[in-house]
This record gives sequence, C-alpha cells and structure tokens, in this order.
Amino acid sequence: MQHIIKKLQPTANARAAAVVPEGMLFRSGVFVEVKRMLLDDFHLFAVISLPPGAFAPYSDVKTALRFFCRAEGGHIRNPLARNETWYDEPPPPAGLQKCSKGGPILDEHVEEARRLWEQWKRWLDGEGERPFPLAAGGRTAGATSSRPWWVETLDGLRARGDDLRARNPYHGERAALPRLAELTARLLERQRDVHAARE
Repeated sequence: MQHIIKKLQPTANARAAAVVPEGMLFRSGVFVEVKRMLLDDFHLFAVISLPPGAFAPYSDVKTALRFFCRAEGGHIRNPLARNETWYDEPPPPAGLQKCSKGGPILDEHVEEARRLWEQWKRWLDGEGERPFPLAAGGRTAGATSSRPWWVETLDGLRARGDDLRARNPYHGERAALPRLAELTARLLERQRDVHAARE
C-alpha cells in the first residue's frame, strides 16, 4: 500500500484499486500510519468486502477491495462526496457460508456491485442524490436488497480509530463482536510487541 500511495501522482486521473487482507483495515502499528495517510491525503471512495474464501484454495484470508484517488485530483467532482466512502458486502455463493474451490466467486456474484458502482459514480460526479444511506450510530434505514450497502463518512471512520473494515450496520449488535481473524491479528501483534520489548 505504501508503494502504491507513493506512486500515485497528484494529477486528475491518479486513482488505484487494491486487494488487501481485511486485517490491514483494522490492525495497529505501521498499518495505522498508512490508513491515516489514506484518509488524509486520498479519497477512499469505495470498499468492497469480499466473501470469506474468495481466493480459495490459494488463500483463505478474508480480503477487501479498496478504491482510492488523490484528494486534490479532479476525479471526485462532488465536494460532498469527498468525505464519503461507499461500502458493499457481496454474499458468498447461494447456499454457502464461504467461497471455496467447489463454490468460487464468479462474475455474476459481483454483477450487482458493478450496477451499484455506476450509481455511486454518478454521485461522485455530482449527478443526482446520494444513492445509498449513511451509516449512523450503527443503524441504517432503507435496505432494498438481500445484500446491504451503506456509506461511511470520513469523520465516522476517524471516530472509530481509523478502522476501515466493513462493519455492516445492518447486522446490528453482531457487528460489535470481533471476528476471529481480528482477534488472531491482535494476538499476533501483541506477541510481536512483547518479543520486541524483550529484545
């Protein structure tokens, strides 16, 4: 991410997309600096949280797609949208808890995300009204699909400690419970800190 950020020049078309392990969206240490840079100097305009196992059998790590551009670039023409990030959470294939070699993520699973992106892009371009509800206090209204999507504000992301992962407000109280991957990442981070302190 640091390399991509350095390579993006402050021009009108400087934008990027990256597949990242979801742990990078909430971990501490150097990850915090990168996330702050992403929020301060760039516009994180979309995060798509892929279903678990999207890269199985090669990796079982939960991943997310990040789409961002230079804040001073001309890519975002709507000043209101500059402080907003659209989140989407496509479900795994029908009848499965997660993707796998036998039940991979296919083009049709992201077709709705493409359609939603066209709506979000119109908002970024200053055409029409915001197509998705703002997440407010962990609850939103207006779910019109079996798969929810929502918009986080820059202030909201900063208020939760630069935690950029998809914390789906449609899941209610379950969203407050940490995932196993998060707990494991925290434990490993603390073990590294203890090891460094011992040295």
